Amino acid sequence: MLDFSKYEVKAQLPKLGFKPVLSNFSPSVEELEEYKKKLEEYEKRKKEYKEKVKEYRVEKQRLMEQFKKDAFKELGIENFPEVVKEKVFEIAWEEGHSEGFYRVYEKMEVLVDFLKTFKKECKRKKKCERRCKMKMVDYKLMDGINDTLKEEKRYMAEIYRPLNAISMLEEEEVRKVYEKEMKENEGRREK
Repeated sequence: MLDFSKYEVKAQLPKLGFKPVLSNFSPSVEELEEYKKKLEEYEKRKKEYKEKVKEYRVEKQRLMEQFKKDAFKELGIENFPEVVKEKVFEIAWEEGHSEGFYRVYEKMEVLVDFLKTFKKECKRKKKCERRCKMKMVDYKLMDGINDTLKEEKRYMAEIYRPLNAISMLEEEEVRKVYEKEMKENEGRREK
């Protein structure tokens, strides 16, 4: 688990204070000199303030990037495409940044769990499709069909089209579909 306290900016922003104003409409020379001195001090503080704010933002951005890098590694998605990782972070940040890094991390965990489950299901489906196609190839070899390459491609396209619509058929059902298609193809060839 991540130590979220290390991603918090330790530096505090200085207080700028208020810009000095003249106390009356017809100031004396001394009041104008005092005002000028206070205004110069204020401008100096303002310049320092802007520099501190810039440093603060740079540090905050650096810590944010470090958090993202560490979170991606902790969640096991450091090898995912950059676009996916950034989208996961963006969604989690939108949903949880007001409650801190811990909440953002929790949101990322939920999204990553969804992505990993989705990826696993896609792999499982592809594996099932490959297995189903292999069975069709085995049946073709068992029946000794010697079609030309062009006819074979056309035939396979006709067979696999219905199989793509059906997630996975039992072995016997696949054989029945194959036999039916073979009879229809033989009938077409004879005509």
